Amino acid sequence: MEKKATFAELVEIIRILRSPEGCPWDREQTHQSIKKNLIEEAYEVAEAIDGEDEKDLKEELGDLLFQIIFHSQMASEKKYFDIDDVIDTIAQKIRRRHPHIFGNLQAGSPAEVLTRWEQIKRAEREEHETQMSGLPLSLPALQYAFELQSRAARVGFDWEDGVDTLQKLDEEVQELKVALKSGQKLAREEMGDFLFTIVNITRHLGVDAEDALRATCKKFTRRFNYMEKRAKEMGRTLEEMTLEEKDLLWEEAKIKAED
Repeated sequence: MEKKATFAELVEIIRILRSPEGCPWDREQTHQSIKKNLIEEAYEVAEAIDGEDEKDLKEELGDLLFQIIFHSQMASEKKYFDIDDVIDTIAQKIRRRHPHIFGNLQAGSPAEVLTRWEQIKRAEREEHETQMSGLPLSLPALQYAFELQSRAARVGFDWEDGVDTLQKLDEEVQELKVALKSGQKLAREEMGDFLFTIVNITRHLGVDAEDALRATCKKFTRRFNYMEKRAKEMGRTLEEMTLEEKDLLWEEAKIKAED
């Protein structure tokens, strides 16, 4: 059986790729130039998790790990930090934020652990930072809205329950209707408020807005693919069909396309 590569060997492989004798493409990369690769790999890990494919997950985690080590290697070349510093930093943070495991405090419920985690995070922040500090603007908008709302809720700025948020949704729908008659700028603003309220409702229901929307997108794709297939079987294309004909195919797809 072939010997498994070690973490240290992977670090050395990446060091060689970045060396003068290494790969020309790898040598010319910067944090900025491969930032999108890191984001893509993280999403591919999430997709493997959603697909419950352990083999795929193993591979995608490896791709993500490669990105982490690669960025650490670039930083090391400029004497900023290396992969050992990255590991040490996260290890210290995890110990610090789990005093019920690595300290003298008693472990409580998961909710109590999360509250303590947030308290420690706040204590670690600089005094000038606010509740909203530290949220990356590059987060997907739905997730960003969820995090903003969650942080506000931690200090008691929140709707009491899902019923209140549904009432707010009715209000936003009415404002959106008015805005649609008033021009693009106002409509854009009101649509943002509408989406923000939708995220708030999903948060109160314990539903992940990203996951819910992604599931609906997958369902739409399945049904639309079915429509294209049926149109082809009929010797036609969707482009040449009337809207009424497409609507009939859509209703058929809702019944026959696999969930």
